Amino acid sequence: MKTNTMRALAVSAAFLAAGTVAEARTLRLAFGAPSGSVWETQLLQFIKDVEGAGVDLKIDYFPDSQLGNLPDTLKATISGRIDIWVGSLPTLTAMVPEVSALTLPFLFDDDAQAKCAVPKIEEPLREVIGKKVQLLHLSHTSTQDVSAPKPVRVPSDISGMKMRVGPLEGSIAMFRAAGATVVSVPTAETPAALETGLVQAVDFEATIYVNTGAYKTAKYHTQLNFNHNLGAFLVGPRTWASLSDAEKKALTDAASHMDYGRSLDAVNAIEGKVLERATKGGAEIIAVTDDERAQWKQLGRSVWPGVVAASRGQTGPLLEQVEAIKAQCPANNG
Repeated sequence: MKTNTMRALAVSAAFLAAGTVAEARTLRLAFGAPSGSVWETQLLQFIKDVEGAGVDLKIDYFPDSQLGNLPDTLKATISGRIDIWVGSLPTLTAMVPEVSALTLPFLFDDDAQAKCAVPKIEEPLREVIGKKVQLLHLSHTSTQDVSAPKPVRVPSDISGMKMRVGPLEGSIAMFRAAGATVVSVPTAETPAALETGLVQAVDFEATIYVNTGAYKTAKYHTQLNFNHNLGAFLVGPRTWASLSDAEKKALTDAASHMDYGRSLDAVNAIEGKVLERATKGGAEIIAVTDDERAQWKQLGRSVWPGVVAASRGQTGPLLEQVEAIKAQCPANNG
């Protein structure tokens, strides 16, 4: 009787152990971009690679900011309530001020240089971030342009204008240096601000420019690409510490399969289609000449020293590393 009882207990323990092994761990991922977007397509491939790594790791992702806005979900990721955060890099500057080095205007000469340099920047950025969060990947989210009710080709064209500028110190400094009056307006309220004259120009990327309807008032869209906006895939420190070596490898391997150049090309293709839609609604797309772009580039880079000096942390040293990496990555224009 005693032997049978012991055998029964052993069998029960074996079943419990097997159930524990078979049960996959699930990570919660906060995602700010909308469902059906090109950014979601990239994310779904990342999830597929993680879940196919054979380590019983699953990812539940929540698009459309379902878990909250980017600052709030980043805080939740750090505290451990969310496991993985995918969002825009500028949001990270509140926690890691050095990241502002990667948001400076005209940091990259063109797409070719960005494609080469951004993957190489990930390692020095990990060193700067330290143990605050675990950086898996830098992705491409968009490029920044200028739109207005009148053509804008050179910096002097916006002198004296009231301009909505996003919360990036480098962008704010550049447009102020051009003589514009910078106005802080939330994205959703900007189209109405254009209609009432509260602002006369905006620094929207193409998708926001069109999807918000801003193109109906600011009909001239100048493709400056003055900022290659980066996104980040981050794992919270508590989650990272709790993962096994195999689980960490599954996440880092999946991230290594993500190609920055392909994501940039995919976003550019979407932005091109979006702008085509805007032109049918009366918008005009302005492609600046090399000389005109050179004026913007000179202006944008002239504000770097002031922005870096005002930044907290070791922004200058990180920028020096970025510049050294860029020297290995020539632009298409030389």
